[in-house]
Amino acid sequence: MLYSQKLLPWGAKSIASLLSNNSSITSLDIRALYAKEYRNLLEEAICKSVTLEHLELNNCEGLENLVKPFVGNARESPPNTSVNRLCIEIRYRQDLDNLFELICEIIRWNKTLTSLTISYGRRFRSLYEPTIKLRIRVKTRDMEMFLATLKENTTLRQICFKNFNFEEIVQKMFLDLLEENIILEKIDLSETNFNSGGYDILVNEALERNRVKRILRVAEIDMISPKFARVFICGPPRIGMSPKT
Repeated sequence: MLYSQKLLPWGAKSIASLLSNNSSITSLDIRALYAKEYRNLLEEAICKSVTLEHLELNNCEGLENLVKPFVGNARESPPNTSVNRLCIEIRYRQDLDNLFELICEIIRWNKTLTSLTISYGRRFRSLYEPTIKLRIRVKTRDMEMFLATLKENTTLRQICFKNFNFEEIVQKMFLDLLEENIILEKIDLSETNFNSGGYDILVNEALERNRVKRILRVAEIDMISPKFARVFICGPPRIGMSPKT
């Protein structure tokens, strides 16, 4: 795993060079990337990478540049087809404004992602108390757009939300989603306001029903009557013959 915190210009160039040259990097964690010119470098490099499987983007400005590799660049390159786990963490409220639009684009166009984690990483530090994780409220219309896009997705298996608060109406939206999308295997809401009140139990029950549906779907194989058959009769080699005297 390649980990980079507060990525400096020379670091961005080095990582871009490694990714572009078909290196053996399979996991990349980028934190605090601000310079636009280096975001463009990494965008192109991620597009070209054929080994990268796990990508984490934490507190990076210009997320629209860094997620372009997953929807394809209309000018020159197809979407990345190696990354299957994508984690995005934001730190500021303004980053939430177009986040779900970007994620919907990824879900709509990319067919290789199987795991998606979205988190809010703002924390409150005090001299007298341990660090407190803060939560941010997600607009209902953003969740409605996100879940509607998921209904037609056939590749994502796991979705995780961390440090978000949702409106109560979103509870029903999640359950409605699981009525139509039986591919999802896990929805982690343990670090949201849906982690209590029995709602997490309802989601897990719906996921279990879908697991059974997937098993039954595989088992539903049309049996076709054979047109030809071969009969084999097995027994001792001297069956039906009189013993020698």
